[in-house]
Amino acid sequence: MAVLLTFHGISCYIEKLMNLEAVGHYISQARKAKKMTQAQLAAMVCYTPQAISLIEQGKSILLISTLYPLSAAIGLSPEDILSLSEETHPQIEPRTFDATTFAIKLRFHRKKRHITQTEAAEPLGVTSRTLRSYEKGKAIPNIEFVQAFLDFYKVDLADLESE
Repeated sequence: MAVLLTFHGISCYIEKLMNLEAVGHYISQARKAKKMTQAQLAAMVCYTPQAISLIEQGKSILLISTLYPLSAAIGLSPEDILSLSEETHPQIEPRTFDATTFAIKLRFHRKKRHITQTEAAEPLGVTSRTLRSYEKGKAIPNIEFVQAFLDFYKVDLADLESE
């Protein structure tokens, strides 16, 4: 089952549950069919060319807020793009997470293991400074971090829901 995460109104799918490579390839092919460069597409959707490249390579999440302008720019409907995920994971379960609650739970699980922020940062794929910002609720984690957190601490997604 795919899960739609929302942090303060920013929505995206968990990477592990979305076929990012297929979505990225589809976007790339549509862009090329329009004879458009990544830089041109990026300018149309207020992204950097590097961000478009990462999306097309399947290495970055496509935010819902970007889906509509991007799909319009390349001549596809949002449903066309999302259907690639829905074919693999037809049920999408919306969940909302509060950044403050996530920060508390992140700190709790790290301390439960008796490890420092520096020791936890590397397996989570971030710097200790970034981890500190997440634990203080000063920064909203990206979806790759949320997935790494779930895997590293062996936490169920339901444990992150706001209480």
